[in-house]
Amino acid sequence: MALLLAVAGLSLAATCNTVVPVEVRDSSSGLAIPAKITVYNASTGAAVNLGTATSGTLVSWFQNKAYLGAGSANLDLPSGVWDVWASRGPEWTVTHQIVDTSQPQPVVFTLSRAIDTTNYLAADFHIHARPSFESALQSPPLPPLPDRVLHYLTEGIEVMGSSDHDCIVDYEPIISSLGLGGLVTSLVGVEATPGLNSYPDGRGNCDQLSGGSSPVNTEQGHWNAFPIAPTWSYETTSDNSISAAGIYDMLRGFGDSSTLIQLNHPYFATGYANIGWLDKNNFNPNVAVPPAWTGNSIPTNSFLRKPSPTPGSHAQGIDFDVIEMWAGASTVQGRPARDAWFSLLNQGFLKIGTANSDSHNPAKTAGYPRNYVDLGTDDPSQVTPGQIAAAVRAGKVIGTTGPLPTLRVDGAGLGELVTDTDGTVDVSIKIQAAPWVPVAEVRVFANGALVRTIPLAPHDPEPAVRLDDTIQVAVTEDTWILVEAGVAMPANPTDEPVVPYEYSRVTTGIPPLSFTNPVFVDANGNGRFDAPGL
Repeated sequence: MALLLAVAGLSLAATCNTVVPVEVRDSSSGLAIPAKITVYNASTGAAVNLGTATSGTLVSWFQNKAYLGAGSANLDLPSGVWDVWASRGPEWTVTHQIVDTSQPQPVVFTLSRAIDTTNYLAADFHIHARPSFESALQSPPLPPLPDRVLHYLTEGIEVMGSSDHDCIVDYEPIISSLGLGGLVTSLVGVEATPGLNSYPDGRGNCDQLSGGSSPVNTEQGHWNAFPIAPTWSYETTSDNSISAAGIYDMLRGFGDSSTLIQLNHPYFATGYANIGWLDKNNFNPNVAVPPAWTGNSIPTNSFLRKPSPTPGSHAQGIDFDVIEMWAGASTVQGRPARDAWFSLLNQGFLKIGTANSDSHNPAKTAGYPRNYVDLGTDDPSQVTPGQIAAAVRAGKVIGTTGPLPTLRVDGAGLGELVTDTDGTVDVSIKIQAAPWVPVAEVRVFANGALVRTIPLAPHDPEPAVRLDDTIQVAVTEDTWILVEAGVAMPANPTDEPVVPYEYSRVTTGIPPLSFTNPVFVDANGNGRFDAPGL
């Protein structure tokens, strides 16, 4: 079987016999819009593997997914009855139609914007393509970089943060060549992978059609740096014993004062290595980070104080800026990351929480999870990498796979400090979600404690605004407050949440969850946030 796509007269060789023109339109304007088409067997619900190919322009396809950069294509379907879905990411509705190849006719899908994301841009800060060693070793080889742009564009991602292993990739020239500059922008980054064996030229200006070899299994963890200059030649390090702080110095040397260091997947054991830095170093969220490095791994959590070997540097392991709370689909790995984040916040290490796809190939849904960054605009052409980094550094970030929670405490927004000494604060919560995104409950945390769970009754159809309310939360000390929204978390921390059927048709099994970064309350009136401690 094969799937044929055609745009503006360009087509791929067909091996099947029924061509079905498909178009996806915006219900408001009537114009064709970028979208993803997903094909399932109408009888069994099974995904249909239609192969892998690219048109080289504004259409790409992989297995049962077609990525339509211009919103139209021809599907060359094998004989049968197919359940064909159209989607545009969590800001839009989804729809599907049954296509019977015995009665072929053009199919027009109409999608509507479902939620208001004014002032927010959808960003993924952890994207891989062919230069990463796992991607280069895929069989068949992964599509070239233009296809990766389409994978994310059609899922509604507006900021593509490149993060190939020890390779620097800039999507901007590709975005411009495809004429997509008003829809998506590039944020150049790199994923430092200590222990990674050298690329052919020993540096990170890698061939974009191949990557290096797998790292040795003693690597200690991964860190992203963004934004960095696309012209830098990144020096690969095969030294897996280099300290985390030494890596920070190296990465910050490739950027400027705006460069952020993101601790990637802090809990992540793979088939070949444990690349979760906190997990591998036995971080204990119930034990305080010691005040200084003592030259060994004792006491507990001492590794966070290990200094950089760089002469003149004062960097320590704790000096990353961002912690990746959720990488990919696993909430089992995300739950200990949340415990670690809450512990650090309570100790005054005010790290920013993000959620990213860490997607290495199109089999893993692009842009789920993602971040919504409050940038005062929803036009990606109007922001610079420095502005994106500044908003992240300020904590104006929401991580999600669908629900969009917004939070204000006494009128203060994410990352902001409000002074309130009367013992109670007003916590205003608004939860938006497209009709196909389930939201069962909202959870309110204060200094890491779950202080309120708000169940949300299901409706048919689901409204775009699932909750818009203000509650009171008692504060007896300086307090940080954040909210989560989505499905209920299983009592067993090793279980993944159940994913509803319609939602899974679009996201391929990723659970609907979200979180905000915190708002800080100065309860003692001294004008600053005094961390409560453990």
